[in-house]
Amino acid sequence: MFVGRKEELELLKELRQKKAASLVCLLGRRRIGKSRLIAEFGKSSESYISIQGLGPDRNPSNKDQLKHFSEKLAQYFKTGVELFTDWDQAFYSLAAKTSKGSHVILLDEISWMGGKDELFSARLKDAWDSHFKNNPKLILVLCGSVSSWIEDNLLNNTSFAGRVSLALNLGELSLKEINYFWDQSNYHFG
Repeated sequence: MFVGRKEELELLKELRQKKAASLVCLLGRRRIGKSRLIAEFGKSSESYISIQGLGPDRNPSNKDQLKHFSEKLAQYFKTGVELFTDWDQAFYSLAAKTSKGSHVILLDEISWMGGKDELFSARLKDAWDSHFKNNPKLILVLCGSVSSWIEDNLLNNTSFAGRVSLALNLGELSLKEINYFWDQSNYHFG
């Protein structure tokens, strides 16, 4: 059950009215509902693709992150797993697979995904300029709970100036929305 986030959903829906691709940055603390919001929004697209970076608990290398990215692409597009040696190749592959049609792409926990490659942001910016933005029906969402990483590497990075269509910092649900959720879920506290 999805509750609340009406304002945020409206802002995202407005991006569909544009005649150009959209780049979205979504920030907020862990477990606040960032991924769930984009999944709900993605239901109304031809395709919704969500790829999450591998968590830091096992200290994955950049190579591990690229392999995971490739495996997720293979699952979504029912293709073989590609061997990416850098993020240029990974982003190009994703952009080629989504070059036509309506797509919402969520790159979730982006700081985990790109944290081991100092050129990650530059490669992403280049992929946006060269490939992703060529599909006017594409919405690319960069999301994460490490807000400082997103701010430093994307929002405050002069390379991304003028490229971000929407930046959202997701807060907590209102008390009214929380009460509605509990009423609808039929959960009773003991």
